[in-house]
Amino acid sequence: MDYELFDQWQFLKDGRFITLSEKDGYRRLYLYARDGTEIRCLTPEKRDVMQVYGLDPTEQIVYFEAATTPLTRHAYALGLKKGEQVCLTAFQEGTHQLKFSNDKTKAVDCFSATTTPNIYTLYQLTDKGMQLKKLHTLEDNAALAQRWKNEKHPQKQFFAFRTERGDSLNGWIMRPMEKGKYPAIVLQYSGPASQRVLNRWRRTWDYYLAQQGYMVVCV
Repeated sequence: MDYELFDQWQFLKDGRFITLSEKDGYRRLYLYARDGTEIRCLTPEKRDVMQVYGLDPTEQIVYFEAATTPLTRHAYALGLKKGEQVCLTAFQEGTHQLKFSNDKTKAVDCFSATTTPNIYTLYQLTDKGMQLKKLHTLEDNAALAQRWKNEKHPQKQFFAFRTERGDSLNGWIMRPMEKGKYPAIVLQYSGPASQRVLNRWRRTWDYYLAQQGYMVVCV
């Protein structure tokens, strides 16, 4: 049992509550009555809800992070009154993680992608909590982004393939800068909660190994 899921329960004023469950193979949000009777699944789409950011009890909006694709992470707003669901961060593909103020009127977004260092931006929640309005860029890491662009580094290349039983798997590969034959290192991917194949900014020993003449692969 994933006890971490219990930390993300959200309770409404009328006694209803929202939980995360993986009972059907996907990590989804469910709405329950006060007596524990399931009312409905709130996120029936074929994607996993990674974490719940919180609940605006006044507007009855739940905010959460989901894997829009296996390689990306986006923030969503789900209105419980009408069942409306909006992707708040659809304007940039990559990995988004939001931190909300206690009153759910503002949020700081940490965004990154494979070639984009972390960018921290302050947003206002508008349209009754269903949209983000940019207020201020707190840190854009522009100097680091320019330095990375100017220097020559091995680059991650994403790929996908199907196994013999039909499962679709994602991976990335990094090759040394010069063409040739090189020894390969395959990184262990132990899951769950250890996903390494993501469109995010992360500079670890993988890059160092590629600079030293190794081909590095992760699936």
